[in-house]
Amino acid sequence: MQTLESSLEIKSEARQFLLAMEGFLVTELPARSEIRRAVEEEVARARAAKQKTRDKNQNYISSPEGAFFKLLGVEYIHKFLVDKNRMPEGEARTALLSETFRNCRTFSSNSPRSKEKHPFTKKAGENIRTIVARWWDPDETSVQQSCPDLALGHPCRHKIVIEGKYFRKGGYEAAQSELVKDIYQCFYYRGLPFVPKTDTHPAWEYDYACLLAYDASDDGNLNLAWKELNKNKKLVDGLWHGANIQVIVIRSKD
Repeated sequence: MQTLESSLEIKSEARQFLLAMEGFLVTELPARSEIRRAVEEEVARARAAKQKTRDKNQNYISSPEGAFFKLLGVEYIHKFLVDKNRMPEGEARTALLSETFRNCRTFSSNSPRSKEKHPFTKKAGENIRTIVARWWDPDETSVQQSCPDLALGHPCRHKIVIEGKYFRKGGYEAAQSELVKDIYQCFYYRGLPFVPKTDTHPAWEYDYACLLAYDASDDGNLNLAWKELNKNKKLVDGLWHGANIQVIVIRSKD
């Protein structure tokens, strides 16, 4: 049985793990201009393939966010697990779950999609009457699966659900709004209860949530907004100590 002291020690280790992952991605990811070019090319390729073949596997990666995690995010997180955490490549692949797993099976083993459905959404501040209409209308889809972008599960020591974001353009206010929206989504995912593993779905058993955002914008407004928000020590401590949420915003050199 875990004691309070051991639980706090494990939580401290989890934060150090996430900070180490942030440092690794900051130093190892390619230049920002290279990432933007690769993402734009992949989006164009995936959209053309989707129109030509109706391949559903192209749906997620036809968005800039999906393309980024397919091309770089999943591979570099896998590399972090192997190089810095000394996990065997096969175990790192098993641990790393991604919505792009069908397009990068070398690094990811499955989707983090939950088996169970529920009547809630990840939208912050959704209108109550919209929810009423959805719940009371038998023709509406009143329940849905939770499907985060990424997650780390067994055999990784730390079970973390990850909301991914690729921020290509937007002003400072748009960046502020994006941060709030994405952090709320982390809170939503983190709050869902345990669901056991099945033959088709991994277990939903996350102790922590992480916003992993890449700022590819010209002005770096997402990075600027997070740096300013990070000065609010009460809020940042509340995210981690009160909600088990870590925010990572990366802006590699150009």
